Order: sequence, then C-alpha cells, then structure tokens
Amino acid sequence: MAVVVTPPVREDASAAADCGVGTGMPAAAVSAAARVDTDSGLRVGVAVVDTATGECSVSGDTEGTLATASVVKVMIAARLLAEGEMTGQTAELAHSMISRSDDVAANVLWQRAGGHGLGPWIERHHDLPDLGSPNDVPGRWGNTHVTALGLARLYAALRKDAVVWPSGGV
Repeated sequence: MAVVVTPPVREDASAAADCGVGTGMPAAAVSAAARVDTDSGLRVGVAVVDTATGECSVSGDTEGTLATASVVKVMIAARLLAEGEMTGQTAELAHSMISRSDDVAANVLWQRAGGHGLGPWIERHHDLPDLGSPNDVPGRWGNTHVTALGLARLYAALRKDAVVWPSGGV
C-alpha cells in the first residue's frame, strides 16, 4: 500500500476507473483510510496494488502529485541494482542510505543514478507513465513528486523485478 500525505483535498475519480475498483480489491477499506486524513483537512492519496493480479484500489487524490522525501532513495537503489552497479563503495553508501536514511549518501548516489533523469528512467524501465515528476531544483533529489497510484505501481513493479527484488518476488 502506498500512502502519501500532505496538506487540502481533491477527489479525482479518473484513476479509480483505470484501476478496476470493485474487482476484488478492498475498496471500502482504502476509501476509509483516505477519509481519516481527508476529514482532517489533509490531501491524501491512497493506492493499493495486488502484486499477484495487478488489480488496484484507490481513494483520495490519486493522480495529483504529492511531495516526497526519502522515497526517492528506493528509486536510487533500484536503478543502481538494475544496472549492476551495486558493488564496493556504491553498495556501502546504498546500505547507509536505506538503513539509516543517510541523505549524504543519497546525494552521492543520486548523481550516479542519473540525477534529474532518474524519475524518467524509472518510468521507462518499469513502464510507469503515472509515477510523477522529479524535483525541479537543480542538484536536489529531495521533494521528488509522485502520484499515490504511481508509487504503488512502482513498488509492485520492483517486487516483480528479480534483479531488484532477488527473493523471486516473494
């Protein structure tokens, strides 16, 4: 499940039509999860993707982009793994980046992973046209923007990628 929260709310039903809501996913639970925070005045997008079937359920602001911070660290690691660059000092930095949320390591690895080209590469490589957009501040990886549905689909795609998720997608 991908949940991204920032402050007001905008409902958008077009993502729900794309997801096949009502085809076995827990739509009522997903709607309830979004409603808790939207009732508090926050802008929330909730998306759940079934990694076995690809079916999804969405609620809240699922197509608007929401600012992230350390989520981009997953994208950095995924690209480095996909391109066989997770060795030596890169692997050590990546371990620190993920296990300690090390921003200094992310600064170094973001450049190695393509900088501002990372988001578009992830979209192309995993066929995710609705992922979001990179931060437009030169030299900065933080505050990358994603859609809730794009992020949930990214996690599902990474789980199916044997190079990135080597346990066979389990």
